[in-house]
Amino acid sequence: MEFNPAKTQAIIFTKGRKDPPSGLLEFAGQRLLWRSKITYLGLTYDKRLVWHDQMANTIAKARFLLHACYPLLSGKLCLRTKARVYKQIIRPVLTYGSPAWSIDSTSQKQKLPVFQNKILRIVAKAPYFVRNTTLRRDLDTEDLLDHIRNLMSGFLDRIRQSKNPTVRVSCTKKFNCDRRP
Repeated sequence: MEFNPAKTQAIIFTKGRKDPPSGLLEFAGQRLLWRSKITYLGLTYDKRLVWHDQMANTIAKARFLLHACYPLLSGKLCLRTKARVYKQIIRPVLTYGSPAWSIDSTSQKQKLPVFQNKILRIVAKAPYFVRNTTLRRDLDTEDLLDHIRNLMSGFLDRIRQSKNPTVRVSCTKKFNCDRRP
């Protein structure tokens, strides 16, 4: 395996507002720069793990998909088909990486159901006075935070049933694995 210094970044996760160390970090003879946020596998991690940038990126990606799918969602398709377009194209983008960020970011997670409600209103062509619960019921769509909880629950169940002992050990009560988002 080769090391690519152009793709390697250094970050220190901390609760405080400390700046990264002033010293240089070298790995395999290459100098690495300290970053306040990094992107790995499509998730944006900041040094305090508060997920502001991740939620902003997620909503921006979903908004792009909404604009791309808008002719389908606002067109003459039946409601069931429009709901499927949302569930299969836009919702996976909104929930990508949720096992990583769903435990901590309560205030950030609240932005996602707001965006979901906007999409459901477009799909149903519903006026402002129709309740969100009515929209979700009529479109047979669960609340996005409930969907994320179900994803997290399944993820934790798969960890507990893993044949790899290292993975199972990482999910013990000591690490608060039973906490639900």
